[in-house]
Amino acid sequence: MPDPETGSTKPGQSFCPKNALEKKYEHWMSTDEVSERLKIPPKTLANWASLGKGPRFARIGRFRRYRLSDLIAWEEALPTRGSNLQEPNGECRKAA
Repeated sequence: MPDPETGSTKPGQSFCPKNALEKKYEHWMSTDEVSERLKIPPKTLANWASLGKGPRFARIGRFRRYRLSDLIAWEEALPTRGSNLQEPNGECRKAA
């Protein structure tokens, strides 16, 4: 039975469970999953990756994988309609 103070099942060992929200965001997504979420073609993600734009990713073998927490942070950094024209990296872009 776990110790009610530490959560540990072994005497003298502390146990600190991860926040449920943090645990939820540690999910890694494929390029297809991200393109579906963003409603863009997978080739757009490939293009952004080659240009150093778009959401942060990691290369696992020959595949790009996107951590959900990084994707959410990138989405939140995007400008909303009517705000200034600024990329998430802070650079300004030209109006169309």
